[in-house]
Amino acid sequence: MMVSLAAYQIIKNTTSQHRFKIFSDTNALPAGLPDNIESQRLSELSQDIGSDTASLNRLFALRAKRLPETEYLSFDSTRIASESRSLTDVRKGISKRGGYENQIGLALLYGHNSGVPLMFRRFAGNVPDIVTMHDLLTRWENIGVSKKIISIFDRGYCSRENLRLLCKNKHHFIMAAKTDHSFIRDAIEDNLPAFWDMTNNVRGHNLTAVQTQVTIPGTKEDPKSCSVWVYIYYSLAVANNEQDKFLSDLVTFESKLGWKNT
Repeated sequence: MMVSLAAYQIIKNTTSQHRFKIFSDTNALPAGLPDNIESQRLSELSQDIGSDTASLNRLFALRAKRLPETEYLSFDSTRIASESRSLTDVRKGISKRGGYENQIGLALLYGHNSGVPLMFRRFAGNVPDIVTMHDLLTRWENIGVSKKIISIFDRGYCSRENLRLLCKNKHHFIMAAKTDHSFIRDAIEDNLPAFWDMTNNVRGHNLTAVQTQVTIPGTKEDPKSCSVWVYIYYSLAVANNEQDKFLSDLVTFESKLGWKNT
């Protein structure tokens, strides 16, 4: 029945579930023509997914075995707005568009090249992203991934809390950094002279690379600090292009205001 419902949602992805009965009358499905396929039953069936944690872990472990050795895994989470009164995970939280709304969180881990889903997790709508990341990093053994893991994160996960969490649990990771963090700005400012040192030039790429170590201070709850390596890259060509673009936009803006270059 779940395979039939999934096929319906893929083929009719803009149609609500209550029209599944009409779809099943005109299409051959694995579930055949079951009698009890009213929308309420479909909702109950969807709600049952994930209720048996032990079975889910066995499923995730079997999915992991199907991944090739050369595969690497991608992970992302999203928030889905919901007004359901029966799902306990529907909570009021910060939405992707800002503000607050009733929602549920969904995280998915899958093979990047194969597209094979490996694991999913649902979270209450008020659970922050840092919790979803921590949950993922503690589940490798449960799903049968035992080899050394190096996690790669985009800038959305760059925060002091996440960095402290990763260091505390001794995870190997690479994370794109946001330049609006004070410790990143300080690292750039402290290493500005090194950008003009030819020993830091990356041959053949018109690029300068500097490596420096940064200390992330602790908090009142967790006073222990941690250290991370920060790699800073500077491209003179990119800097010149950005300056040219800025000047071009400035001239366009002045012309729209009717200013004359005096």
